[in-house]
Amino acid sequence: MCVAIGLLLQLPAGAREAETFDSIVDFSITLRELAEVAAEREPGSVTEQPLVVVDGYIASVVVTDDSDGSFSADIELVDGEWFDLEDVRAYRAVVVVAGEDFRERVPRRAPPSPPRDHIVAGRHGIVVAQLVEIREDEARGGRLPVLEVMHFRVSF
Repeated sequence: MCVAIGLLLQLPAGAREAETFDSIVDFSITLRELAEVAAEREPGSVTEQPLVVVDGYIASVVVTDDSDGSFSADIELVDGEWFDLEDVRAYRAVVVVAGEDFRERVPRRAPPSPPRDHIVAGRHGIVVAQLVEIREDEARGGRLPVLEVMHFRVSF
């Protein structure tokens, strides 16, 4: 530990900041890799994972708690890739948003022309999140990664 700290202190300030950032946030993870991790692990909570930045299309939004002073929603984020010309594989994750900030951005029913920052099905999203759980996918079988969201950016 002391050696690592000593090496970090010898790096230029910009490099130290990059090293620190890279130890906290993993940009190399994709929905595909998260789906592979979920398929290999048993359901349950996951400990000590770095933050990840992943993107995908918002397939569904389900408000799970909308009580006084509490709000949360499960958002299904999907991505996929073609294999040859006939086979498409889809990768999915549940991203959980919570807190009053998200109450304004996640409508119970999407209006015809939702504001640009609203999290609604059909839009593209980029999240900064942490893998917190592997969940059984009762509807389709298999397992899903569950991410707890820190930041959610909607793009078109």
